[in-house]
Amino acid sequence: MDSQSKGKLQYVLELKTTFMNGLPSAENPYIFNGDFVDRGKRSIEVLVILLSCFLLFPGYVYLNRGNHEDHIINLRYGFVREMRSKYKQHADRLLVLIERLYRWLPLGTLIDNKVFVVHGGISDVTDLTVIRKAERQKNHGQGGSKTMDPDYAQQSYIILEFIF
Repeated sequence: MDSQSKGKLQYVLELKTTFMNGLPSAENPYIFNGDFVDRGKRSIEVLVILLSCFLLFPGYVYLNRGNHEDHIINLRYGFVREMRSKYKQHADRLLVLIERLYRWLPLGTLIDNKVFVVHGGISDVTDLTVIRKAERQKNHGQGGSKTMDPDYAQQSYIILEFIF
């Protein structure tokens, strides 16, 4: 399992060390737990590498959405600036596509029906049966505790990926 890369390419390139322990497989899955972009000068490269791993190892690499997989956060912490600097007139179109991608990323991964992995933690009143029914393709809700509280299920937009 992995922590936060926050757009630091060197951190992601060190995956070669991680992969020395074995490539992603049914017995050795990888979960990247959000914050793939921002705060580094090569966020888009980090995102592309992680998406490539996701495509190369389907069912064995999981990408959870963190709070930095959000357009408003990207405006504040530098990803939008990076994209506009690198891609000039194509940046806004690419950013729209990346925002669409963000909306499809699950906010959590359930391992073996026992371990619930999410980027920012969970509420004491989290009910996975309610969360499983949430719609995909929604933006993050406003307010952290509402996101996982079953009383706000219609606003929660939590989607899970299941492994094992």
